[in-house]
Amino acid sequence: MKKILFALLLLLLPQTANAEITLDLKRGVVEPMPIAISTFHATSPQHRDFATQIPGVISANLESSGLFKPLNPRAFVQDVNSMQIAGPRFGEWRAIGTQALVSGSVTTTADGRARVEFRLWDVFSEKQLIGMAYMTTPENWRRIAHIISDEIY
Repeated sequence: MKKILFALLLLLLPQTANAEITLDLKRGVVEPMPIAISTFHATSPQHRDFATQIPGVISANLESSGLFKPLNPRAFVQDVNSMQIAGPRFGEWRAIGTQALVSGSVTTTADGRARVEFRLWDVFSEKQLIGMAYMTTPENWRRIAHIISDEIY
């Protein structure tokens, strides 16, 4: 009798449903931000070499982060001198697909050191996001380029 009641009880208990759930998850893809890193304007011939080398270090650092896609400088629509004098022509920068723009300058101080300035611009809002200046010796230009990269990142 106990066996019959036990079997009847088992029949009356709700059966658990076995359903196979399949999730198709795909990794999110983040496209790197197109960024233009202009040659820095040099006011002194003694700093012209590293004023042209700083953007290369910044570009390599930002590209290796995977978050930025530096644009080819041959595609740039504005030269360093006009950007220094009149500021960025944002409409032209948007036309080549850049979202951010880095500009800068290197000037010589009275004691022979270099003052390295840079600005990060949002091309769509036409506003400056960051503006910093650093004092250094000419031999320390690479360290300054890494510091600027960190600020942008």
